[in-house]
Amino acid sequence: KKKAGLLTMAVGLNSGKAVDTLLYSFPKKQFDIILFHYHAKDSLKKWIEKFNWALEDHIHHIFDPNLLKLNYARKYLKPTLTNNYDYIFLWDEDGIIPDISKMSWGSKTIDFFRENKIDMGGPTFTAGSHVTYGPSSKYSYLDEKIRPVEFVVEIGFQIWGSEAWMYAHKILVNYPFRLWYFDALPWKCIASGAINKLAYMNTSPISHVRKPDE
Repeated sequence: KKKAGLLTMAVGLNSGKAVDTLLYSFPKKQFDIILFHYHAKDSLKKWIEKFNWALEDHIHHIFDPNLLKLNYARKYLKPTLTNNYDYIFLWDEDGIIPDISKMSWGSKTIDFFRENKIDMGGPTFTAGSHVTYGPSSKYSYLDEKIRPVEFVVEIGFQIWGSEAWMYAHKILVNYPFRLWYFDALPWKCIASGAINKLAYMNTSPISHVRKPDE
């Protein structure tokens, strides 16, 4: 049976607190989690010493240092894995889900994407967040639940339907895109028909604090 979501995140030596916080938002009954450890000095032992959840069955660790997020997605997020989930979350370690939403954010997001038949998208962001694209900010005077998107979604917090990701992964394998192209990857999928609805979720914004890890 499929699980609702797969949360993936590239993490550094000091990312444990961020992951610890996110666990409340992505319940293990619905989500599996993959942590891509990019620092050469990181080890499973260090995580076990700090966090008792490090060895839980739904959390998987991959130690493959010095890769970028795009490389991890290309190398490890193959359809043979991702097709076991309804949605794939490609997350960064510097996102913060507001306290009011923590206990239910992941579940509500899955429900929202399903109900609105969104193939690919992401959350909007609170005031003061670092964003690359202006439309991804949440503006207080906008009441609509869905923010239409033309071609791009913030690279750090993308959510893909598994069918759309199957095509996106094929593009990543066939073309050696650099990191920046990850933002515009949806455009290629739209052109192919793999994505019919691309949107931001404006109901539960998160914060992007932009704090680089070691």
